[in-house]
Amino acid sequence: MGGLVGKVVEIDESSRFRYDYVRLKIACRDVTKVPKTAEGTLGMYIIDFGFEREVPEVRGERLLKSGMK
Repeated sequence: MGGLVGKVVEIDESSRFRYDYVRLKIACRDVTKVPKTAEGTLGMYIIDFGFEREVPEVRGERLLKSGMK
């Protein structure tokens, strides 16, 4: 699913086998252009995948939309 929006660089092993989400680090030129959703296939099913970005702040800290650092 990370390949829909960039090149997968790293997978968070603690979330790798979860059913509701997985954390991935992707390589892309501009993180602000990663879409909120992307459509992909999983077997015979068409699924809309949602993405939550970690956009760096001016100070260099990275925050999730939920406020976690």
